Amino acid sequence: MEVIFFETTNATPHLETALELAKIRSISGDNVIFCFLGQALDFSEFVFRPRFFFPQKCLPERKGARLLRGRQFRFLSPLNEIMRNDLVLPQFSDLESLRTYRYKNYNAGVSALSSLISYTGHSRPCIQKNCQLLQKIILSGISTYEYCLEVIEQEKPDLIYLFNGRFANNRAVLDAAIESNVDFRIHERGADKTRYIAGSFAPHNFEKIRELMADAWINRHESAVEIAREFFLQCRSGEGQAWTSFLRYQQSGYINIKNHMSKRLIAYFSSSDDEFAAVGDLVKWDRWPDQLSAVRELIAVIRRQPALELVIRVHPHLAQKNPDDLKEWLELDLPQNAKVLGPLDPTDTYKLIDEADVVVTAGSTVGIEAVFWGTPSICLGPSLYSQLNAVHLPRDDGELSDMLLRQDLTVVPENALPYGYYMATFGESFSYYRPETLFRGRFMGVDLQRSGVCGVVRRILSFTKRLMQPVRKRIKRYIGA
Repeated sequence: MEVIFFETTNATPHLETALELAKIRSISGDNVIFCFLGQALDFSEFVFRPRFFFPQKCLPERKGARLLRGRQFRFLSPLNEIMRNDLVLPQFSDLESLRTYRYKNYNAGVSALSSLISYTGHSRPCIQKNCQLLQKIILSGISTYEYCLEVIEQEKPDLIYLFNGRFANNRAVLDAAIESNVDFRIHERGADKTRYIAGSFAPHNFEKIRELMADAWINRHESAVEIAREFFLQCRSGEGQAWTSFLRYQQSGYINIKNHMSKRLIAYFSSSDDEFAAVGDLVKWDRWPDQLSAVRELIAVIRRQPALELVIRVHPHLAQKNPDDLKEWLELDLPQNAKVLGPLDPTDTYKLIDEADVVVTAGSTVGIEAVFWGTPSICLGPSLYSQLNAVHLPRDDGELSDMLLRQDLTVVPENALPYGYYMATFGESFSYYRPETLFRGRFMGVDLQRSGVCGVVRRILSFTKRLMQPVRKRIKRYIGA
């Protein structure tokens, strides 16, 4: 079989995951081409680029390629002449005009928006303020798309591997594979640092993941209940599984609300809006247009029901995102029986879940965690667990109001177990990569990012960059940039 890896990132563990898969393919007898494009593009996520005197041979992708060299493995790393900087792009008036833009069969607009949102941390980034960056993103994606089509035509692979599938360059690889009618696999992180996935679907495809979750529970291991319970216990203790925990600013057992015993406490836990927006066409809202629309409807219901008290817990991750996104939450028009807890408020998320009569979310993990801990849960947006008969799904504000007022709103903790089991077990275990943290490890015994003299140089460059960041910020403020 002829297999091509089109990779655009050399960050851990994504580079090591691609190398792991390439190693497995080559030892099974396949002919593997590992094509690294990250250094050839004007824009690419999660790429360490050489600076000054840093030798090319010390780049992580080249270190990894040397470990795999052999007759059935070929490494390609084109230079930046693949960039199509001569193209004239249309002028985008707003986010919707960008979202719908296509270049031939490449979904250039929605994938560029995904990259722009991820880069800026803003769910609705300004097109005008980011026009140069946006042009760089789109041209990099188009260049990737055209280059992949050329390589596919020349090499005629049976299978293509790529990372993630939603960012501009990754989506370009995916759309080139689809256009060429070549089978593909998309790799990403698995359930924890020891696992990865490589499937024929996007990692943010909720419908597909729900199917896999159901299949995993049907074919579950005999200790599945214990595994699922342990997943929820680890979430509560702050142990990160597939990603870092957001509990470090919270004070265990503390809750920043007055205890109004006569009122029914409703706790809303937000999701990061930029994460919903960044998945583009993969996650669809149906009952409400978006999260803030749903929350404003919730607030309107609370305003009409003085017997209810609403606490909105803003996601801790929003403290690291664009201030404009946080501002929308802090400036919500609230009645007297509602309040907002900011992202750095020390209130213990799980204490708030325990104290609440009802938990409401737009589909965040807290929605299903509440079920496990015995608190009725209402979901207003798209979620991975909507098929589990675990949460309540109101169709409009009338049903939402009825659910919030019902004293007998049901909760069945056992119905949360399939979610916990799947999230604790999905993916394949690494054979050649040994992770030490979520962002560091060794592939075939080598730390591709930090080993040898070049690793020391990288650490010095990284330290210097961090040292200079405050200076650059002051300069930008001074010149008004």
